[in-house]
Amino acid sequence: MIEGLNIGDVIVEELPEGYYGCMVVLEVDKKGKECLVMISKYFSLSYPSLEDPEIMESAVDKSGTRDIDYHSWGGHFQQSEKKYRIIGNLDVRGIIPINSPFYGVLTTMSLYYEWLSQERPEEFEKMIQEEEHGHLHPPEYYKYMEEGVFWSIIDKYLKGKDTTEFLVKKLSKLKKKEIIEFHNTFADRVNNLSKLKVYDPSVSYENYLSEDTILYTKCYVIAQGRIYYDKVLSSGTLDLSDDRHDFEELLYVTEEALELRGVQIDYDKLREVE
Repeated sequence: MIEGLNIGDVIVEELPEGYYGCMVVLEVDKKGKECLVMISKYFSLSYPSLEDPEIMESAVDKSGTRDIDYHSWGGHFQQSEKKYRIIGNLDVRGIIPINSPFYGVLTTMSLYYEWLSQERPEEFEKMIQEEEHGHLHPPEYYKYMEEGVFWSIIDKYLKGKDTTEFLVKKLSKLKKKEIIEFHNTFADRVNNLSKLKVYDPSVSYENYLSEDTILYTKCYVIAQGRIYYDKVLSSGTLDLSDDRHDFEELLYVTEEALELRGVQIDYDKLREVE
């Protein structure tokens, strides 16, 4: 289905309990078989038409440390293709894609989760608890640290240092829930770099860079502090020709801090870093 999409296509998705959501195609990479979509605000029991104004308004993702328009790259849909239908095409030249969209399966299911959490919170919590082990929770499940606090910790205890020792000691003095919130905010900052283009002169093509190498590079970007992070996030690219950018150790500071504090690690409350 991805290969047949065009910029401006409006995709309707059937959601649970008879609801509908919409996605609008902003960019198409036919070679990579991926597309960038805007998740629309439209969420209704009525089947949408192109005249519905909410189709051209972006839903807002509130899962991280700040609210951002919900734009997402993906190469396949979350549900079976029979759940999706193209209802027409709209002019999207006035919609500017955000600098660092999400990356994953294409779906408007987050609108249903948000509605369920507000209308039937007990059922929503039960659904979360019954999820099979290893499955990702809806973004609303996780708790986050205020972004300014997160960056103040990074800037003071990690920026300019070649070790996580000082950061781990600082985190170990926080409350358990604050350490978890720090981790989830870190995971959210990594996720916002999902479309970061990393160039390494030692390889011929970007595709030869392993996923681990790219992840460690994202950790490096965060370790350099908020100003550097925002600069890289805005540019969307990072050139490795001048230095080795790797900070794998940052992935383990949460576990180290919790162990140092002598408390049990609740992996179910930790957002996956990817």
